[in-house]
Amino acid sequence: MNHTAYTKQIPPFFQSLLGQINKINLFSFQEQDFPFPNEVIHYQPYKAGINIYTSVIIKLSHELAHLLEIKDNRRLTQFDFGIKNYFPKTSTGQLQAVAREARARGIQTRLVQLGFGNETLLIHRAADLLVRSFPIARFNSKKELLEWSAAITQATYNDWSKERIVEEWKRKAEFINHWLETSEPDQLDYEAHLNRYKENAEWSSSSR
Repeated sequence: MNHTAYTKQIPPFFQSLLGQINKINLFSFQEQDFPFPNEVIHYQPYKAGINIYTSVIIKLSHELAHLLEIKDNRRLTQFDFGIKNYFPKTSTGQLQAVAREARARGIQTRLVQLGFGNETLLIHRAADLLVRSFPIARFNSKKELLEWSAAITQATYNDWSKERIVEEWKRKAEFINHWLETSEPDQLDYEAHLNRYKENAEWSSSSR
C-alpha cells in the first residue's frame, strides 16, 4: 500500500482530542489499494489500543464525528461502532442510515470549521452516497430526501458547539480509557495489525 502522509495536516484541535485517549493510533491508506474500499473497517478498537484507518484528513474528521454522535458508549468498543449494514434493505433502515450519516456530517462540519476554519464543504453533502443508493422511501423525490437530510445536518451543526464537542469527547475518552485499562489484553490481534500497517502509521497518542 502507498504511504499517504498527513500527520502535519492534523490540526492542533484534533490532536487535543485524540491525545486524551491513552492508546490510539492513526493509519493511512489509499482506497485504490483495496478491491472493496467500502468494506474497509475504519474504526478498530482492540483491548490493547484503538486503531483508526483513513485515507485523507477529512475522512478522519468523519470517524471522529461518529465517535461523538453515538449515544450508546458500548459501541465505542465495537468495530466501526457496531454499524454492520451500511446499506439496509428496508425503508425504515434506509432512513435511519441517512439520518445517522446526516448527523455525523453536521458534527464533522463543525470539526472541520474548528480545525481548519472551513465550514462550507459538508453542509449540503449530508448523505449523498446513501441517497443515490436508496429508494426515495416516503418522499416524493430524491430532491426532497436530500433536503430532509441536509436539514438534519444543518440542525446538528448548529447544536454542536466547540464546548459541547470538548465536553462530550472528554466523556467518551474516559469511557474508552477505562475499557482499555480494565479489559484483558488482546495483544496478538492488535500486534498483527500494528505490524501489518506500521509503514502507514501516522500518529500515536502513546508517542506524545
